[in-house]
Amino acid sequence: WLGDALAKLDGVVPYPSDANFILFKITKSGLSSSIVKERLQARNVLVKDKGNAPLLTNCIRVTVGTHRMNEAFISALKEALEE
Repeated sequence: WLGDALAKLDGVVPYPSDANFILFKITKSGLSSSIVKERLQARNVLVKDKGNAPLLTNCIRVTVGTHRMNEAFISALKEALEE
């Protein structure tokens, strides 16, 4: 569910995952993974900014939680992308 929800957001491209986390790239012009991480953190949503790792420019890693947690994350991410 989380991967599908991420794929529906403008400015985000998720990568396939079989693990308990999903890696996604911020593609919205003018935004970086560090900016989005800070905006999410201000909303009490913690993610891992992987943007400084080789080949992971503008990528963020999020752990898959419960459905309620995932819904809260998607809502916060939408806000962070529009801010």
